[in-house]
Amino acid sequence: MLIWRGALVFLVLLIIVLIPLLWRQRSARFWATGMILSILPICATFPSDRLLTFVGIGAMGLVAQFIYLVFAKTEGQQKRTFWRIPPLVLASIFILIHLIIAPLVLPVRAAHAMIPKEYSDKLMLTKGLDESVKNQDLVIVNPPIAFLMLQSPMMWECNNQPMPRHLRILTSSLFEPVEIYRPDANTLVVRPAYGFYVHVLDALFRNKQNPFSVGDRVELTGMTVEIREVTSNGYVPEAAFIFSVALEDPSLRWLQHKDGAFVSFTPPEIGQRVVLPGGNLFRQ
Repeated sequence: MLIWRGALVFLVLLIIVLIPLLWRQRSARFWATGMILSILPICATFPSDRLLTFVGIGAMGLVAQFIYLVFAKTEGQQKRTFWRIPPLVLASIFILIHLIIAPLVLPVRAAHAMIPKEYSDKLMLTKGLDESVKNQDLVIVNPPIAFLMLQSPMMWECNNQPMPRHLRILTSSLFEPVEIYRPDANTLVVRPAYGFYVHVLDALFRNKQNPFSVGDRVELTGMTVEIREVTSNGYVPEAAFIFSVALEDPSLRWLQHKDGAFVSFTPPEIGQRVVLPGGNLFRQ
């Protein structure tokens, strides 16, 4: 909330400083209108700088006009030092970010659209599986970031690799160990060290305004997720994954993330528990 409040305050101050420019020039109002209208469609998904292309076109024209207004000597320009300070500060920030920092960062950002490949290969299952997976549900117990695993099926499809019947991802494990307990033949009880939905990208799966309650169930084909525990602030420390068949059934293919790679996983015996290490992208 602190970040959102800070952003709101900054936007209000930004509008106040830009009012003279918007009042004087129709072209500035044109750029601002296009920029604002371009924001609406991208509000339907999660925030990312890659969504700001059309917003940036309007912002580019508006920032250029603002910098010119601040530093050019135009007739009737405000002379009072007090009223000149905020525009000068904002214009200097724009110059620092867009004319100095941005060109330096561009090659790095363009080369790594998200993260370096050596790390992305550890986050996603990029290599396809054998043909038998077509008749199996692929269960990945503890990928570092569950959300990024959703890119794996797209890679398999693009490379004409076999696709599993279903993909089941139990929890994220970035830098946090995961405790797994097996109470019966068909069930795994999963307890991440910091709970479910604590990572930023995991929050995309569930709105905090619609928290889980103990006993809630999510029904999927061949698997049911049952919420076993909920904290006072709405986080889920523990959930049970109940499969329609025994965990050893050949219709299930199990993988875990270990030492930077995805390897085979064997569910523990009934009544036993195991602790899987957290995903560490820096481990060789």
